[in-house]
Amino acid sequence: MYNCNCNCNCKFLFGLVLVFIITATFDILLNLLPPPIGAVILRPYFNEHTLLSAALIAGFVGAVTFYVIYLIYRKIPNFNMYNMISIFLISALIGTPMRLSGLFPILDKHYYQVVPRLQSFLADGLSGIMVATVYYFIINYN
Repeated sequence: MYNCNCNCNCKFLFGLVLVFIITATFDILLNLLPPPIGAVILRPYFNEHTLLSAALIAGFVGAVTFYVIYLIYRKIPNFNMYNMISIFLISALIGTPMRLSGLFPILDKHYYQVVPRLQSFLADGLSGIMVATVYYFIINYN
């Protein structure tokens, strides 16, 4: 699957695209599924976006998070408890620059300004764990 004859890092590029797709898919499901599985707190956010635009934003954030994790580890980390804790913390911390950057004003308005910071920190970290779990499942059982 990862064997290619190009000079690029195919594993990295495959991982980046895969994480984008997984994160965007989770966002679509969150938007479409009824409560309590689907969005409750984020419903006003989804009401101000199209299904595609919200999914693209989520996929972008997931891909950026994957890139940050890759930079920290200098590789794609293995699936183990220590790395999952690190992925949780990195994913949770990504919310701070997202909020402070001003790049996501609708998300800031309907999520970061509404939800207590500890709750959004934990939710962002849990999202990272969910995406990582699906990612590792796909690359290990494909």
